[in-house]
Amino acid sequence: MKTKITVFLCALFLNTAPGWAQTWNLSNTMSATLDNKGTLTIKTTREGGEAMPDYNYYYTTIPWYDVRSKIFSAVTEPGVTSIGNCAFYGCNNLASVSLPDSLTRIGDYAFNGCSGLASVTIPATVTSIGKQAFYNCSGFSSITIPVATISIAGDAFGGCSGLISATIHATLISDGIFSGSSISTVTFGHTVKHIGSNTFSNCQNLISVTIPNPVESIGHTAFSNCKSLESVTIGNSVESLGANAFANCSKLASISFSKELTTIGANAFSGCTGLESVVLPAKVETIGVSAFQSCTRLKSVEIPRSVTAIGANAFNGCNVLAEVAVHWATPLVIS
Repeated sequence: MKTKITVFLCALFLNTAPGWAQTWNLSNTMSATLDNKGTLTIKTTREGGEAMPDYNYYYTTIPWYDVRSKIFSAVTEPGVTSIGNCAFYGCNNLASVSLPDSLTRIGDYAFNGCSGLASVTIPATVTSIGKQAFYNCSGFSSITIPVATISIAGDAFGGCSGLISATIHATLISDGIFSGSSISTVTFGHTVKHIGSNTFSNCQNLISVTIPNPVESIGHTAFSNCKSLESVTIGNSVESLGANAFANCSKLASISFSKELTTIGANAFSGCTGLESVVLPAKVETIGVSAFQSCTRLKSVEIPRSVTAIGANAFNGCNVLAEVAVHWATPLVIS
């Protein structure tokens, strides 16, 4: 009897051991193996490297989708050149990712919804990050984008509610990539030339921003609704501010404008109720429609002689505005 019980218990123990380990052939030369510790390893034997297949929104095409909750780490071995679309979609227990220097692309939705992922080191070889690639990775705390030539699609890091810091060296910061995140610190490299539309909109923890040279333009609603934003320094290469660029940044009290600024877009600073004084730089030509509308604490404005157009309602609702200094030799005709 004693022997029978021992055998039975051993068999029971063996049957409860993790049983999700398996291997998938992604191509004739590429495979993915999930071991019993939850590590998914993707490798290729193709000479010269190989791109991972792209998967679609139906998720059932993703080989490991049914065991996605068992994936705790992912290792992409040297030779793999691309993380496919939707590859790790919804792997909410994925906590660590290793990416090789052979990688050049991270596909659309590649890590979308990987809420357990705290950080990813993006190799300098990567030139493309797809749309919503890291969307809703709520565990993200920091990200470094290392290369100037990278192309980043819209909303790549949108909804990353835990993301608090970012270092960006990309030439172009695409539309909406950090919108709605908890980012409080952002560092721009000296290769950034354009900040896209909605890039940092609704980032409620962002307190101050320094935009360096050689940034030339800031897109519409780029920093709108950043309710905690208190100060902005705009580098001297910025020539234009898009519509609603800083709209409704209610705590914004200090702006240092670019000396090369020529255009202030419509509603660029509307609803910035913390502003008390504005001195526009000497090259500004256009103040857009409703540019400073409802800046209810604005007391003084200085307008240079370079201004040739002031849009309707530019200072509408500035109820305490008491002093406007102008430098025109001949006054403008303003409707």
